[in-house]
Amino acid sequence: MIYTQNTLLPWIGEAYDIKGKSVLEIGCGTGSATVPFALKADRVDAYDISSTSLEIAMKRAVLLGVKNINFHLLDSCWAKSSSKVKDFFTTAPKADVILLIAVLEHLTIDERINLLQGIWGVLEEGNIVIIYETPNRIGFFDWHSFLLPFFHSLPDQLALLYANRTPREFFTDHLKGDLEELYRFGRGVSYHEFELSFNFNELSVINDGFSSYLKPRISSSHPLFDEALLEIFDKYLPHIPKGFTCSSLDLIIQKCNNPSVLLKNEQHKYIPALKKEDFVKEVDCLKQQLNTALAELQIAHGQIGTINRSLIWNLTRKMQTYRIYRIIAGIVRYLYYLK
Repeated sequence: MIYTQNTLLPWIGEAYDIKGKSVLEIGCGTGSATVPFALKADRVDAYDISSTSLEIAMKRAVLLGVKNINFHLLDSCWAKSSSKVKDFFTTAPKADVILLIAVLEHLTIDERINLLQGIWGVLEEGNIVIIYETPNRIGFFDWHSFLLPFFHSLPDQLALLYANRTPREFFTDHLKGDLEELYRFGRGVSYHEFELSFNFNELSVINDGFSSYLKPRISSSHPLFDEALLEIFDKYLPHIPKGFTCSSLDLIIQKCNNPSVLLKNEQHKYIPALKKEDFVKEVDCLKQQLNTALAELQIAHGQIGTINRSLIWNLTRKMQTYRIYRIIAGIVRYLYYLK
């Protein structure tokens, strides 16, 4: 819930105001995102296939005194066919916002297409669909499920054979060569499913994973790979929004008659890696700026105390209005590039 309040909702708020809007959440789980959304939105209709998760979500809402959420149990086969998805959207309340947090990667290819096509069919002009925390098939590392490099890009049968190399023993104990189970654990998604389901001439990606709210959390990317992927998209896929290059697909997609795509600009550029001989000088300079910023912060808010390394990411999120945010983020980024 804290992450949703401090990161996810501000990220959405950069591009779209959900105040007074109706939200349809598919795959709400235990309601960790549902409740914070309900605190801002007019109404939330939350769906999940797990009755246990829904019971926990309901208790969470009651405990926090949130009353504008309607919880619904979904049949486990609800996305197996396009007709079932159509039936779902026919009976579900209309919504301004359709929310999919860590959902698509757990569906089979057919289910993904059925769901996305169903969403596009009911999404009205100006309304949005939010895709969040979905691993990118064309990312180099499977940070979501099997924790293996290039695993998402493997053909399904090869992935089944290779899956036992995951450091997650639970996965290997339960997979047993079942292709559908492989998808239930989580397989990467890419722009391909969206291009088959949405009309890219009638949509605008109004925010993506390049936002300053989301960049610090991405630890599974590589600057050289990411930069090369952006260049490939620029040259061969200029019509595909650049948010589809991030290792996590975090997209706010708005249906509109006059679309504008987040083209490659300053926020999509990666700082080149420093040479090692230049790194020490750069860090010393950043440390001096950091000390100055810390002094200014102490004057404004009193003594902060000792800042240890484990608090850096929390500080970068909480102190965005201060110059210290960009300085600390810069140091962390350069430390990562040195690896």
